[in-house]
Amino acid sequence: MVLRPGKVLSDHPISALEAVMEAGGFDYTKANLRDVVVIRREGNVMKNYKLNLKAVLQGNKANRFI
Repeated sequence: MVLRPGKVLSDHPISALEAVMEAGGFDYTKANLRDVVVIRREGNVMKNYKLNLKAVLQGNKANRFI
């Protein structure tokens, strides 16, 4: 959960964490940072990616650019 849910558009690649910040940041009363779902359109297909952004915030940079 983020504070301002909706589409995040960018004219350049951004990380999942940057997308969360563009959406107002985490809603810490509802967000599960260990199970973040990123939904991306790739061509005509919608794809879901699950990320652990808690690990990213703790310094593990794996998966931060999805």
